[in-house]
Amino acid sequence: MKQFIILFISLFIWACQPASNVEEASQAASENKSETMKPALIHTVYFWTKEGTTEEQLNAFEKGLEKLGTCPQILSYHWGPPAPTEARGVVDNSYAYAINSHFASVEDEKEYQTEPIHLEFIENHQDIWEKVVVYDNMVQ
Repeated sequence: MKQFIILFISLFIWACQPASNVEEASQAASENKSETMKPALIHTVYFWTKEGTTEEQLNAFEKGLEKLGTCPQILSYHWGPPAPTEARGVVDNSYAYAINSHFASVEDEKEYQTEPIHLEFIENHQDIWEKVVVYDNMVQ
């Protein structure tokens, strides 16, 4: 009986050993996911609002910007007003808001263009835009 208990405990300890390997594999998979999730395309949009745009319209626009970031094609998303950086000849901070959307592929960005959330954003807020400029760049 004593030998059986020792064997049982040994098997139990041995069976628990691979757990560290599972953790290591999980961590490696997570790191690989980060590498594979690197965007292939960054979609940057600058918005200039019309003079006379109300605070209420700006609040609704900001809520729309937040919702826009939930489009399923987007890997990561950021939005905000111009940064209060030093004025230099190469800096244009005349816009009101900008967004940066990261996509896994050009195809995902193309699909985003017809995404209902994106189309709803345009429909709901285009009346406050004076100007919109888009820059798309590939990530190397």
